[in-house]
Amino acid sequence: MNKKVALRGFGIVVEQNRKVGFLSRVLFCCKGIGVFVKQRAKLQFQEVEESANNKQELNEEAAPKVKKFRGVHSSRFLSHKAQMNAYNEAMTRESRKMLRFTGEDSMGNLVVRMETENIGEGYEPNPADPSDPRYISEMNGFEMRFDFETLEPWALYPIEKA
Repeated sequence: MNKKVALRGFGIVVEQNRKVGFLSRVLFCCKGIGVFVKQRAKLQFQEVEESANNKQELNEEAAPKVKKFRGVHSSRFLSHKAQMNAYNEAMTRESRKMLRFTGEDSMGNLVVRMETENIGEGYEPNPADPSDPRYISEMNGFEMRFDFETLEPWALYPIEKA
């Protein structure tokens, strides 16, 4: 029973009963490695799935806290010259010995509001019927908003009154 047999591909001559023992150990190790790889992949998938669920739960919790606005102001300057004049008026307030900002908005951003004559036109939300905004043909002011951290302007638009 103890025949010497050559293992194919290994170039080794071993006894047959040792061959069976060796192959069974190799097969056992391969199965063990396969099981380990499958379990590791399953754990990684579960971790990714749990983190995605946690992010979704956090997003769902944060969503009701966001204030929803009923309407959006939509206005435009009548000309590029009027827009450039408004920009220059807002940006040169300090050099003209005036306060740099006239106030801040509800989000804490600094604002410059100034009056001018017929600078733009546009729509304003209608509190009575949000689907039917009010048209304003003559807007007599403008507003420029600045980022509160960098103090860089990020919005300039005409408004009805300053």
